[in-house]
Amino acid sequence: MKLNKKLAIGVAALVLSGAANAVIITQEDFETGATGWSDNLTTDGGTTFTRFLGRFNGAGGVQQNSKTYSLSGNQTQVTIELDFYEIDSWDYEYFNIFIDDTQVISNEFKHNREDFANSPFMDAQALLFTGDDGNVNYGFASWPDQGYRYSITINTTATSLKLGFGATISSGIPDEAWGVDNILIVDNVSTIPVPAAVWLFGTGLLALIGVAKRKTA
Repeated sequence: MKLNKKLAIGVAALVLSGAANAVIITQEDFETGATGWSDNLTTDGGTTFTRFLGRFNGAGGVQQNSKTYSLSGNQTQVTIELDFYEIDSWDYEYFNIFIDDTQVISNEFKHNREDFANSPFMDAQALLFTGDDGNVNYGFASWPDQGYRYSITINTTATSLKLGFGATISSGIPDEAWGVDNILIVDNVSTIPVPAAVWLFGTGLLALIGVAKRKTA
């Protein structure tokens, strides 16, 4: 069996030094409802939205729905991903994301506008619906809707994290609303202990490299 020396050395180095370890703290799609939120309301949004956390009205932009999660305390970073649904007739109004009671994101949205490209400040990573130009009604009232994917990474060694949301929309839910879905929180531990068996694997791999070198000398 031929041994790729560069690959073997790289694998051995990775094994001997330990590796990043991502632990899923939560993965919530709300298909069976919600628990632990200050407001556990969920709505069946049909084939496009499916069931999600919401629909909610605005509350002047303050944090109006939140949930606290336990972390390992061994992590150096936490990554939060979520889908935000802009529903019906938003008019230059804001969706806000809070972490540990601090507002970390505030993005402006408007109906009949492709906000991913045209909002003055946009922190979302992607549009959810392919080809969405801001003029498609995906459900509920007759106004167009849009969806966005957010990903946020923060540095923290805390043992808990509070995630919250708010909006500045002021009309009733039949006119405009918001929701979130597909929340994923990952606890990123910087290194993991290397067990004895893995040390043996690494040592054996280095020995094979030494044999290969002697044969080619």
